[in-house]
Amino acid sequence: MSDSNDFQPVTFEKERERVFQDLVLKPVLVTAWTPGLRPLFFHVHGVDSAGLNLTVVDGDGAEGSQGDIVELLFSMDDGQYHLRTELKAALHDRWTVGMDGELSRLQRRSNFRTMVPRGFQALLKVTGIKTRQIQKTDMALIDISAGGARVRWPKSGLVLPQEGDALSAEVRTPGREIEVFGIVKNIRLDADTGDTDVGLEFHNISGRDEQALLQLCLQIRRHTSYGTR
Repeated sequence: MSDSNDFQPVTFEKERERVFQDLVLKPVLVTAWTPGLRPLFFHVHGVDSAGLNLTVVDGDGAEGSQGDIVELLFSMDDGQYHLRTELKAALHDRWTVGMDGELSRLQRRSNFRTMVPRGFQALLKVTGIKTRQIQKTDMALIDISAGGARVRWPKSGLVLPQEGDALSAEVRTPGREIEVFGIVKNIRLDADTGDTDVGLEFHNISGRDEQALLQLCLQIRRHTSYGTR
C-alpha cells in the first residue's frame, strides 16, 4: 500500500480490471522505477498471462531484474494511479510487471503537497523572471507538488519578484531536471529570521513532467518515512 493517505487502495476486482484494460487500450504514458534507480517512461504494448508488458520510451535500456519490486505511476481519465508490484521479466528495453500488486488512486490531487526535508537532494533553479534571462540561481525547496512549489528566496543577489510575476525554472534531482513555468502566488517574510518564502503555481506542465513531479513527491515521502523509523 502507498505510504500516503492521499492514495486510496483500489480493491474491487472489476475496477482493477477496468484500469488495466484501459491501460492496454489507450496511449497511456507510464512512469516506472525500481528502488534506488532513476525512473523511466514506458508505453504499454500488451498484456498476457505473465502480466503487463511495457516498452521504454526513446529506446533507453531499463535496469531491473526479475523479482525486483517496481513502482508505476500513470494518469487515467479519473486521476493518477500508483501500482507497486513485482517485475516478472526484464529484457533490455522491455519489462513485464505483475497485475496483482497494490493498486491505488490519488484522491486529492491538488493537495498532494510534500514537505522537502533538509538534506534531500532536490532544489529549484530559477532561470528567468518575467521575460528576462537571469543568472541561474539555486533555491531550497520547502515543499512541492505536481501543481506548484514553495522555495526559500535568497537574501541577496537576486531581486525579489512580485505576486503575479512569471518565472521559468528547473526542478533538479539526482539524474533528472524538470523544466517548469510558474506564477508567483504569494510571498511571505519571516520578521524574526528575515527569510522570504515564495509560493509558485506551475502552468503548462506536460503529462510526462507531471508524472515526474509526482514520482519525486513519492520518493521524498518514502525517504522521510524511512528516515524517521
